[in-house]
Amino acid sequence: MLSVRDIADRLNKIDLLAGFDEDSIAKLASGAHERHYIAGETIFLRGDKGDCFYVIVSGRVRIVLGVSDGREMTLRHQGPGTILGEIAMLDGRARSADAMALDPATLVRISRAHFIEIMERQPKLAQALLGALCARLRVLTDQVEAIALFPLETRLARLFLQLIGASGESGPVARIPSNVTQAELAALIVASRSKVNKAMSRWRDIGLLKVEPGQFVFDINALKEIGSLESGSAGEWQEHTIT
Repeated sequence: MLSVRDIADRLNKIDLLAGFDEDSIAKLASGAHERHYIAGETIFLRGDKGDCFYVIVSGRVRIVLGVSDGREMTLRHQGPGTILGEIAMLDGRARSADAMALDPATLVRISRAHFIEIMERQPKLAQALLGALCARLRVLTDQVEAIALFPLETRLARLFLQLIGASGESGPVARIPSNVTQAELAALIVASRSKVNKAMSRWRDIGLLKVEPGQFVFDINALKEIGSLESGSAGEWQEHTIT
């Protein structure tokens, strides 16, 4: 069971709340509730009322957009220390996508009513929130630019770096669960599954990637090099050995 101080510590690390003072964070934490989900369990569905937001404490969450014929498009994966459901919470409208736990997950839930009450008491917080939202818009603009201009392998490397960062892995070699399909990876970088398969096969050939039971193992430095390129591919790099 998380204490109010534990929750406050996590809220302090959320970019959207970066401008909130210690007292405001403490008040938010005091009204928070801990929630636990098993792998595959739904957290909320598109169309649900946006009456709260969540902070992920542990585990990973998949954000999915479904269509009427039963197909799904994965929008992103989120990990510990990130905020979930904040857009619907802020504008009071319905959820725009589904969210489900990829792993056993612990989340902290904060109601919209509690959040708005604190905002109304301290109007200056609205300016801090606006700045954080603008920063997010800039990140989104960069992502759109990457999809439009960067080669597939650069986009794929950046996606894996995001997934690695969300998992909390660090060091020259990183391991992340391989429970994301190539079709999902392709959807996340706007590419075809066959091209993602071809890129990952090439990475395995040069030693940048190893596929072990249940996990991907990456040479982080090599992945960062590919992710920093505006042109080119893994084929331009010397062979790597993951130990």
